[in-house]
Amino acid sequence: THAFDFYDDPTLEIDSFVRDVQIDGIITDFPATTARYRKNKCYGEFGLTTTGELITFANPMLLPPAEAPYPALLDSDVTEPPLPEARSQPPASSPSKAEEKAIEVPFAFIAMAILVCFFISV
Repeated sequence: THAFDFYDDPTLEIDSFVRDVQIDGIITDFPATTARYRKNKCYGEFGLTTTGELITFANPMLLPPAEAPYPALLDSDVTEPPLPEARSQPPASSPSKAEEKAIEVPFAFIAMAILVCFFISV
């Protein structure tokens, strides 16, 4: 589809939203544009921009092709084999009791390290 550009006129875009979509409020970073729309009484007299209207002004040599250039792909057109099925991996072995004890740090040691750091910083 060809996008609306409203003839590069933001006030015409606001007019289209107000009359066609029937919005009842505008929040904008450009309040001067909205003020210009509200002050100008001529915008209500313009016809609404319709779909396909702007494309009549375009150069025919620059327009995209009317149809898709290639036909749709079918399953028979694909020559790659399908991907293999996903398999779940066995869970990693958990650490043994001896490894857990080697990693375990006594609470008294942690508390002593915190107190030493506190008194050094004071």
